[in-house]
Amino acid sequence: MFNYSALFSGNNEEEEIDAPSMPEFSDRWKWFGMIERLAGGDVTKFNEVYKITYITALNTLSFWHERDEYQNRLQKRQDMMNKHK
Repeated sequence: MFNYSALFSGNNEEEEIDAPSMPEFSDRWKWFGMIERLAGGDVTKFNEVYKITYITALNTLSFWHERDEYQNRLQKRQDMMNKHK
């Protein structure tokens, strides 16, 4: 579970201390969000998602999570650079 902790934790290391708190979504739906994301938001594909292995699902979700965080950091950097031109 440690290898996939980023998928299950709500902590964001880059959060600013003075920033307004982020509304939280109930933890009971995290598993469903993973299924929904793997299905591309298409409820008709949920059964196909259920057929893939647990490790494949977690690896895919972990990759997407890290990729999305990387892209967000790049976007923040670009926004900051544009702001200071």
